[in-house]
Amino acid sequence: MNRLTHVDLATMTGLPEAFARAHIPGEALGTMEWRRLTPSERDGAILGAIRENERDDLASAGPEGIARWEKGWAEVAARVANDGASEDTLRPQYFRYEFMRLLGDYARPEARDLEYRIHKMLSELVFRTHLAGLESIVEFACGTGINLMRIGKIFPTIKLTGCDWAKPSQDILGRIATQHGINLAGKLVNLWTGEGADPAALRHGRTGILTVHGLEQIGAGWGPFLKIVEAMKPAIVVHIEPIVEMYDPNSLLDALAICYHKKRKYVDGFLTEIRAREAAGQAEIVATKRFNFGSSFQEAYTLVVWRPKA
Repeated sequence: MNRLTHVDLATMTGLPEAFARAHIPGEALGTMEWRRLTPSERDGAILGAIRENERDDLASAGPEGIARWEKGWAEVAARVANDGASEDTLRPQYFRYEFMRLLGDYARPEARDLEYRIHKMLSELVFRTHLAGLESIVEFACGTGINLMRIGKIFPTIKLTGCDWAKPSQDILGRIATQHGINLAGKLVNLWTGEGADPAALRHGRTGILTVHGLEQIGAGWGPFLKIVEAMKPAIVVHIEPIVEMYDPNSLLDALAICYHKKRKYVDGFLTEIRAREAAGQAEIVATKRFNFGSSFQEAYTLVVWRPKA
């Protein structure tokens, strides 16, 4: 049995090992156990990915899925109303796979929630690295608000705004703000159209923009989102998303992930656009990093950090 280490976290994020040790307690890694798959298990994981890609009922990203998100976040809102806002009650429902991708290959976690716990650690390291020194942060497609709750605990004086297309998200954010004493407000924003966004009102001093597994849902329709970003003139924009341009189509696991990504109609062409803007002097790419980590079917944890130029 293997155990995740600070060296692994440093390798995945590209950050110094000392930084990982400073912010992720050693005892938190004590139960982060996993093992490589046997040949037969690996064959099974690959077959499972192929069969998943062949499903006719696989849900696609896009505005037609708003009702699905309304239902999912309403379930979370009910949990929060009954039991309060915590890491457990705010946890999204989609972390549930038997196998995962870790350090470039399939792995079998000792506990089913290992992907979720690794995601939490990686996100914290990203937040501490790229969101420090801001006066406000706006997370688009913020969902249950769990990232904003974590950020509010890391940076207690910062002003936070959560924008989402599902109305129950706003109720959850209000409960997080009240329970944890975080300067957090919610706003209903449709990222496919830009409706509900007021860039001037969302910006408060030195502002950062964040998306975590939210940009994926707008497919190739990221134009309105970029218009919001341009109007806000943020100091930094941070994405933790599945980025199809970062896969290697000559790798079997990556080829399966590309098929899955396209079948789900996840974000497409976004990094290509940001790279084009950088080449034209309209943007600066601060960092891109593939964590080589994800679920059975894809890597939803690629880091892209950039800022627009005037």
